[in-house]
Amino acid sequence: ALAAKQCAADFSFHCTLTDINEETLQAIPVLIKRGFTSFKFYTAYSNLLVPYEDMERAFRVIAEHGAIATVHAENEEQINAAITRLKAAGKTDCRYFLESKPTDSEPSAVRTLIELARRTGVRLLIRHVSSAEGAALIEQAQKEGLEVYGETCPHYLYFDETVYEREHASDYIVNPPIRTAADRAGIWRVLSDGTKFTIGTDDCAFYLKQKRVSDKFYEIPGGMPGIETRLVLLHELGVRTGRISMRRLAEMTSYNPAQLYGLTGRKGQLTPGADADVVLLDTNCDYALTAAQLHEKTDYTPFEGVPLHVRVAYTVANGKVLVENGTDCAVPGAGRLLQRGLPKSLMKE
Repeated sequence: ALAAKQCAADFSFHCTLTDINEETLQAIPVLIKRGFTSFKFYTAYSNLLVPYEDMERAFRVIAEHGAIATVHAENEEQINAAITRLKAAGKTDCRYFLESKPTDSEPSAVRTLIELARRTGVRLLIRHVSSAEGAALIEQAQKEGLEVYGETCPHYLYFDETVYEREHASDYIVNPPIRTAADRAGIWRVLSDGTKFTIGTDDCAFYLKQKRVSDKFYEIPGGMPGIETRLVLLHELGVRTGRISMRRLAEMTSYNPAQLYGLTGRKGQLTPGADADVVLLDTNCDYALTAAQLHEKTDYTPFEGVPLHVRVAYTVANGKVLVENGTDCAVPGAGRLLQRGLPKSLMKE
């Protein structure tokens, strides 16, 4: 009901499963029939994580009914041990945040999840991949014929760990963390090589007063804004540099998500019968990105000052203009709750 009042574009929901029992397992097929065909899990964070043995039970039900499991993949045990060690050493300011997320904390979780996908046959999407090794594991799983997909975010494709040396390093605390230049290059390699990835979620905006609430990394909320800047940054970093094609950009941000979230033929493609959802980019401009230019419900952008040569000229949803040359024309409530079907495989393409 809240979304129906506020959303100017079409919307749907993932269901996050945090407690696997007979009641929640029986709810999975009911939700699928109602058009909610994607489920999210966490392997970390005490109030969200699901033990692997319980996750396997849920994966089997999701696989049986043809839906998709998506997972935030980090190793809780490794992270907790690192935080305990850092606290004992008095290393609690933001420059030590990356040390609280050991190098293997993502790949170790990804390895286990791939094995669960192998055993259960579930279609799996690993969210917000931050490490070169995690991306390579997904690449290898696809070569083996498994339906294991990856998702990453622009902040992993632009920044490196030096952001945690900045004056306001807390602005860049996000889970998983921004890692090294080698990790960034490794993710770009996988994207450039055509591994089946999406770029489309994990934008969690806070105000600066929330991000700068403490100088202790473990007291700062994890997340950064990035919805409005996503397309222009990916074009600047990927298409303009020759790392990816324009077609590949559209594939990762539109076509692949539509296929995996059960919206084939309706979203993510310009074909007869599909919804008239179109973004027109102006690639003949030159400016520096600032928070003042944006419409996001926050007072900062982590990409402040980034030089750009592309901007969104028009955003069209269901044939109606939502944004025209930076002016917001959107009408709250115009968006529709999407009745989604079952995901489609990307492995056959």
